[in-house]
Amino acid sequence: LLIMCAVLLSSLPGKLWIEIVLFFIAGLLLVRIDDDPNYTLVLRILRHFSYQRRFQKKGSKQPREAAPALSANGDTAVGYDIGGDTVYVLSPLGLRWQKTTPGAVLEASVADNGNVVICHEQSGHKGAVTVYDSVGEPVFAYGSASRFLMTGALSRDGNTLAAITMGQETGAFESFLTLYRTDSDKAVASAAVCPGIVYDLCPFDSGFCAVAEEGLYWL
Repeated sequence: LLIMCAVLLSSLPGKLWIEIVLFFIAGLLLVRIDDDPNYTLVLRILRHFSYQRRFQKKGSKQPREAAPALSANGDTAVGYDIGGDTVYVLSPLGLRWQKTTPGAVLEASVADNGNVVICHEQSGHKGAVTVYDSVGEPVFAYGSASRFLMTGALSRDGNTLAAITMGQETGAFESFLTLYRTDSDKAVASAAVCPGIVYDLCPFDSGFCAVAEEGLYWL
């Protein structure tokens, strides 16, 4: 019987396998296993693989994107496709510079000092953050080897990078904060923030503010 089942499964086409997996995930979501920490983690991870990763350009340098996102601060704006690999930085005069990232873009933002923070996938890591100056030159890079990168932000003075990662500790998923000075490759501090997912992070006063499943955190 086991041999017959193995032969039957091996004869299924690849597309059918994909459909079976999708139906299985859909079934899990329909029963709403909200109390399981894996539930929201699955949703977060699937977001990064649910968008088209190709740009379509028509008649100009501006991209027509499948899943566009935009962030702005002062006279600088950054546009990108979630899951794409190109980031466009603009000023009131037009395109200032653009970068192709080594992996899919998760998010990008503009710091108060005009630097651009890009969170992206990177081979050999579970996420990376690269900081670029106002002319598009990299000034700092951080790669997370052991935990999944969720988000990152630069302090108001531009001297400290905060990265939120997620990993499993004592059987449950937790979010961790790691702080780096942008002039050093050594972490200033690292600590657990909260259980579950941190959805967004931004500079606030002399520190940072994080929005998580269970509340708002001042870091």
